[in-house]
Order: sequence, then structure tokens, then C-alpha cells
Amino acid sequence: MNIVCCIDRNYVMPAGVLITSICINNPDAQIAFHIVCNPNVTCQDKDDLTQIVEKYGNKILFYGVDEQMLSSFTVGKAGQPGHITIATYYRLLLPLILPEKIDKILYLDADIIVRGNLMPFYDSDIEDYAVGAVTDMSSGLITIFNRLRYSERLGYFNAGVLLINLKYWREHNILGECFEFAQNYPDRIKFHDQDILNYVLRERKKLFPLTYNFQDGFIYTVPSLSLEKYEKEILEAEKDPVIIHYLAIKPWFKRCVHPYKGEFLKYKAMTKWNKQSLAPLTFRERVKWLLGKLNLIKVYSPTSFKPLEPLS
Repeated sequence: MNIVCCIDRNYVMPAGVLITSICINNPDAQIAFHIVCNPNVTCQDKDDLTQIVEKYGNKILFYGVDEQMLSSFTVGKAGQPGHITIATYYRLLLPLILPEKIDKILYLDADIIVRGNLMPFYDSDIEDYAVGAVTDMSSGLITIFNRLRYSERLGYFNAGVLLINLKYWREHNILGECFEFAQNYPDRIKFHDQDILNYVLRERKKLFPLTYNFQDGFIYTVPSLSLEKYEKEILEAEKDPVIIHYLAIKPWFKRCVHPYKGEFLKYKAMTKWNKQSLAPLTFRERVKWLLGKLNLIKVYSPTSFKPLEPLS
């Protein structure tokens, strides 16, 4: 099983916790971790991740990126607050970065915890698709489809968990299409490579159950997707999600109130960072928190989450 994670130095610890959770919950799998690194990731950071992987009998490889190849893309577009860096676009380059012999990979963001067996997902047949993905928590917002200019019936997926058919990407020049969209329609792009991928792959994706990318928005008091369509699946996935994706304030911050924060802390306790204190909010996160308190944006609060009750 080939698993890819793209990181800068801010995400070394979360990546180590993610890798730990994968190895513990997939003890019988032979896993090759492919870590695509920003230049600010140090040799010591790589050694720390290597020790984790080798402890569980798996292997790890590191790759650098020529960021000049990403000059068509920008971060912070439309005044977006948060923690986005150019590393978010690294996944678009995977067909070029990874060895030609690798036809399929599972890409995971570093703000994720794996709680179960990944093989049923990884072994899924996506031969005729560019990517396998999970519906995004905001897929019910018509504004997304109006902005990107395609039909809402085609759906909108979250790019934090992607089962990527590299062979398909190479044969159909998906990277070239992504570059072309970014250059021709920069005004449409709000959520960076996720928007680009959704437009380019709008008719070349295969959707998978929510349990493989369980996002916090699924259990917001007022979710932004159709309960008529997804309520039963949300209720089932919430009980025992395979992959938890922390999308708002991350679980390594003190003020995170995510219901599954304890899952992150459980695996963090098994790493060299077990005694590292939770971080205070950065300036940007404090601004985001304040805007949330004023109800100007949606963000975690103790009242953000409410267990869904099945419709009668």
C-alpha cells in the first residue's frame, strides 16, 4: 500500500501522529510512506518520521519539490484566513514526483487520524476513474457550483483524502488541465487545489462512503449538505469512522473542541511528541476564533456539534 502525505515543517508532528495511527490500525499491511516535503523540513524532522515508520516494519521515502513548477498557483486567494501554504498544491505534482512504476496511491492530508483498516478502500477498483474521493462537507452549497461553473448534480469532493489513479493522470495529462484551469480562471478559485481538482475531475471521479473522510461539518448543528441524501450514512459513519479529518481548528490547539479530539491525543501519546503541550492559537487562528464567536464565520464552538436524530 502506497500512502502519500505532503508537508511543510508545521505539519511534521501531525504527520507523525497520522503515520502512527495508520501503522497501529493496519498491522498486516506492507506500507510505503511517500512524504513530499517543503524545503523547510529538516533532516531531524525526516529522521523523526523515519523512526516511527521503521518501528512498525514499514518503509518511508522523501521527495523534494521544485516550487517554480507551482508558479501558476497562489495561496491566500480571496482573502482566505488560515494556515494554507504552497504545500497544498504539492499533490497536483504527484504523477511527476513519484516513480513511474507506482500506478495508484492513497493521498492523505496531515490533519487526519486513521482508526481502521484501509485496505478495503485502497483495493477499490478505480481503473476507469482519475480519483476516488468522499463528498465534501459543504457540497450542499449552490454557491460552490455557481462559482466553478458546473452542475451541482456532479457533486463536490473533499481533496484531503484521495485514492489517485496515477496511471490515468499521466495518460490523460490531468496536471496540464489543472495548470490550464488555474491560469484561465483564477477568479473562480477560492479553495485552492480542491476547487481545481473538482472542476477538472467533475466527471472522472468515483465517490466513496463518508467513513473514509469523516469531516467535522457532517456533525455541525446545521450541516451544509443534504440530510435527505446523507443522514443515514452520517449516523452510521459517526459511530466508528475509519478516517477522521479535522478541518477547522486543529486538535493540536488548546481551543479545539472537536468531538474526536481525543482520538488525535491518543495517538500523539504514542509518539516522541507525547509530552509536547497543545499549542496556543496562532494570530490567524485567534482572528478566526473571534469571527466565529461573533457568528461572522462558521468555526468550532461547544455548540457547533449536535448528534443527529433519525427522521421519523
